[in-house]
Amino acid sequence: MTTSDFYSIHDWFIFREIADRMDDRLRLLKTPPKTIIIMGTDGAQSVQKLVARYPKTKILEIDPEQSRLDASKTIAKTQQSFWQKLRQPYPQQRQQTFLQEVPEKPFDMLWSNLSLQKTKDLPSLFSHWASLLRPEGMLFASSLGSETLIQIRTLLSAHNIILTPEPFIDMHDMGDLLAQHGFSDPIVDMDKISLSYEQNKTFWQDMHLLGIWHLLGIQIEDQPLAKKVINDAIEQHTLSTITLEVIYAHAVKNNAQDGVSIVHFHPKKHH
Repeated sequence: MTTSDFYSIHDWFIFREIADRMDDRLRLLKTPPKTIIIMGTDGAQSVQKLVARYPKTKILEIDPEQSRLDASKTIAKTQQSFWQKLRQPYPQQRQQTFLQEVPEKPFDMLWSNLSLQKTKDLPSLFSHWASLLRPEGMLFASSLGSETLIQIRTLLSAHNIILTPEPFIDMHDMGDLLAQHGFSDPIVDMDKISLSYEQNKTFWQDMHLLGIWHLLGIQIEDQPLAKKVINDAIEQHTLSTITLEVIYAHAVKNNAQDGVSIVHFHPKKHH
């Protein structure tokens, strides 16, 4: 299975949901950005939101995988009426890593939807991303937080499958890292999405697109058992819901290293 198989917009519904919530936060901005760099493609979900909101803004979309870039462009072609209405071509794309230099810098905004979990070295990543922004440039990012896949992790641990202790970042750590590596006054909040699966095929598709299965740290020799345990649980309907904890972060490029504060928001519990 390769990412190029996912040319349907429906395969990217998780990314669409998060992009919608990130887009809501842009209503607070008074001045539209002239340039935006998107770090990590998401089936054209973020591009469509940003182009609709900022039709005159120059956008550059970057991803390490050409197949994901191709998938986004293919999905966009299925939405010709949207692009024709805006009289806009699909934004420029480039295949490169998130840590490579970008000659077009500085940008007014850096946007990243569910791509942070792909990088192990977040301090270096945040420092680099800050260097791509102009003074007062804005970061809007989302990532998966500490309670992501908690039901899966509990189930696998009950079968004595050893996992990475903390595979996903904590919300508070996200704010601290941003404040320490190039950003000022980060605002960090979180929400939870509950997923249910009728077919295990859909679950594995989501794991593939999110790129998070390997973060659980399951040894090669335990992989067959782990997948069987999950497949059986989904087929037998004993795994009713699966949680994704989503962290949202907004910060401004820091021009002075003092006076940095962090704001955390905790959602109300939903029953």
